[in-house]
Amino acid sequence: MKRYSISEAAELLSMRPRQVRRAIREGDLEAEVDGRDFLIEREELEEFAEERGIELDAEDLGDDDLDDRLESAMEEHRPSWEAGFRSGFAAGAQEDDDD
Repeated sequence: MKRYSISEAAELLSMRPRQVRRAIREGDLEAEVDGRDFLIEREELEEFAEERGIELDAEDLGDDDLDDRLESAMEEHRPSWEAGFRSGFAAGAQEDDDD
């Protein structure tokens, strides 16, 4: 699912970032904490906009299907990538020890 930062959501909603933060703080808009920022899922953003009569342009929201496919592929292959990185680092450490 596509997620948006505070600044992206504010732009899509034609609001100021502080207004989006206030909506999150007051419980009107759900968001996930990501480090020092928040991420807002597309469905939450659409629901928030609909409740307030704000029309969102689907083109501005991005291609959700592509994002879902990419995220799914990354999650599917992550274990093999991580194993490959680990074995590569281990091989590099052994070469350093041999010198």
